[in-house]
Amino acid sequence: KDKNDVFTIKAYDFMTNFDIDVAPWLNELTFPITLKDFIDDLADYCGIEEVDYKSAPNQTLSIQKFTANSVSGRQLLKYASQATGRFLRVIGSGVLSFNNYSADSSVTLDSSLYTELNLNDFETPAITGLWIGKEDGDVGVTAGTDTNQYRIYNNPMLFNCTSTAAQNILNEIKNRAYYGGTVKLRKSTWRDANNQLKWINPGFMITVDGKTFLVMEMSNDNKGFTLKEAMVACEYIFGASESLLSYNPQANTLVVAYGHGGDGAK
Repeated sequence: KDKNDVFTIKAYDFMTNFDIDVAPWLNELTFPITLKDFIDDLADYCGIEEVDYKSAPNQTLSIQKFTANSVSGRQLLKYASQATGRFLRVIGSGVLSFNNYSADSSVTLDSSLYTELNLNDFETPAITGLWIGKEDGDVGVTAGTDTNQYRIYNNPMLFNCTSTAAQNILNEIKNRAYYGGTVKLRKSTWRDANNQLKWINPGFMITVDGKTFLVMEMSNDNKGFTLKEAMVACEYIFGASESLLSYNPQANTLVVAYGHGGDGAK
């Protein structure tokens, strides 16, 4: 509450359940273990009762024993995110969800849906290959070509990675060129010409001003939603995101936005 009697509410969804030290659990876990069993057990330890894998690849990938003096559950989710080529969210029903990057061409923004548009002049090239290893100089495991290669470093879930598993990850993220920048929306949902409800979530690849835009972060400042593209870095392209809840005291409404590990919506 500020001097003008305006309340600011900052709230997060159940992804914050994973913001605890899970080293005691990890160090007692029985290995080898499949990725799916690892995440199911981790979710249960952190109080999340259901996981929706959405046909994510590499669920049967064998994970070899690793330990830690201290590690958060969210960090382990990021490892799993890399190992599947997905980003993770806890949806409104409290389910941990493995979401993929959608190139749904039906999500197109016309000028009536946004107030500001700032797209980069250059296009971020599509990822063509993948390298997985501990450090530069390692032979590692590869898939695809090295024209624009994405590199995953020091992920203990992938120390036993096969070429097939690497290809599965690459298939989730390859061949998707996009433009970066920011878009200020008037609203996050709308009806199209056929009265079908449309909406945007992180991971959507949408068409705006005739260009493909990758939505990596959403925030709400009570004047509209801002969509942001983040540089392709491990913590963004593969992440464990949380919902952000904001309150508009003038309209007496609560609005949910989604972000990748942000500080909250105000």
